[in-house]
Amino acid sequence: LEYFKEALSIYRRKLGEDTVECGHTLINIGGVYDANQKYDDSFSCYSEALNIFTQSLDSDDLSLALALNNLGINVARRNEFEKAMKLLTESLRIRRLRLGQDHLEVADTLYNIGNIVDEWGKIDQAIKFYEQSLNLYRRKLGDDDIEVANCLNYIGSIHLKKDKQIEALSHYTEVLRIYRLKYGDENLDVATVLFNMARIYGKRADYVKASKFFQESLRIRKDCGASQEDISTTKRFVDAIMRKRMNDSG
Repeated sequence: LEYFKEALSIYRRKLGEDTVECGHTLINIGGVYDANQKYDDSFSCYSEALNIFTQSLDSDDLSLALALNNLGINVARRNEFEKAMKLLTESLRIRRLRLGQDHLEVADTLYNIGNIVDEWGKIDQAIKFYEQSLNLYRRKLGDDDIEVANCLNYIGSIHLKKDKQIEALSHYTEVLRIYRLKYGDENLDVATVLFNMARIYGKRADYVKASKFFQESLRIRKDCGASQEDISTTKRFVDAIMRKRMNDSG
């Protein structure tokens, strides 16, 4: 971070306040702030970068698309979903125009828009964006890539919200396969997928599978240092399923 700030200071001193070099450096500084969850600071950086690019670059420049994308994600964290959508939609327009329909940056933007409308509660719209990004990721990265799994995970979660249990299980099963392939069995993301699948099996009164998946999720969460809240929640589900199994057997 300090090196980026020093570079920004030099650019401003040597080239002026509103140069493209300053804009790119502000984007980099914003990325560091994002990584450290200092979102107010990154908001300021992305906003300033966007202003610089808007003044200095063509309206279809890819640097402008990057600033729009990053600022849109940041704005969504403030629950300003309509504003975030405008920013991301313009980023998508530029990337499609400059890179083509099948580029990975287009897939990333579709995925980000899916996240935003999902958080906004517009899950039917969200699933369309996730599926578009999923198709692109599969074509570009293959069926076993983490980006594919992440899309499938969000789509599965939407199916779960809509109580489409079979569809949710199908997606989560594929997510679990990819996460295990990429991360191994001892991983908190694996534990979360197992937990979600166990919930579905519980709803379907398949208490044997529900118990198996909950217990595996609990073991991984304990071994991998999950939060006490997650561990306690999983324990409650394990106990509840065990009671249901005992009631059924009784």
